[in-house]
Amino acid sequence: MTLPLHALPAEALVGIYSKQQLFRKISETAGELGARCCAYGIRMPFPLSRRPVAWLNNYPSTWKRLLPTPGSYDASGGMPQASGAGMPGLLALPLRRCSERPDIMPLYECAWSVRHRCGAAALLTIIIDAGLALDEAAAPQRRALDELAEWAHPAMGRLLMATLTPEAKAAITMREKEVLTWTADGKSVHEISRILQVAESTVNFHVRNAMLKLDASNRTHAVVKATLLGMLY
Repeated sequence: MTLPLHALPAEALVGIYSKQQLFRKISETAGELGARCCAYGIRMPFPLSRRPVAWLNNYPSTWKRLLPTPGSYDASGGMPQASGAGMPGLLALPLRRCSERPDIMPLYECAWSVRHRCGAAALLTIIIDAGLALDEAAAPQRRALDELAEWAHPAMGRLLMATLTPEAKAAITMREKEVLTWTADGKSVHEISRILQVAESTVNFHVRNAMLKLDASNRTHAVVKATLLGMLY
């Protein structure tokens, strides 16, 4: 059984607040479209020394040593390509053959990467068999998998980023953005106060508020976080 296009619109995700439940929904939908299994990986933008990674998959235990992980596209530009993209957006990676199943049926890997606005790089990988990968008659199902990726990425990203990088939801004010931007440009508190025509204590007040919202240990840390999260441009 296959689903028609647009069978599971984004509205179907309303009320799902568990990453496991959401991934199960994605996996079930992919399965109804003919997929064998799938995986989802995301890598956060900071801390730079140990960027957090989350990975979910429903690979059968007997297949796991034969199948790639979401990071398997690193060599050909999957998550790095998403990380380096100029603007956030979904990128469909080329279909490629992956490891053989134990029964020798060839498997193919579909993958879609994205760089979220906060700088997180993510990859959705769906494993399909040769019929679904190569048969012209299966083109509608492959297009439906593309649509699945279009709503899966923002939905999974929303839940995983909230867990791994809660600072991504920080709402800094326009004044806080200004003082962080000038700080990033190397300006001192005294110089920023003159540029913005406010007291130095006011500049420090806004810096402290931004540090608190971004869970930063100092103003440099706040500037780095705000820049990586895309808050300053």
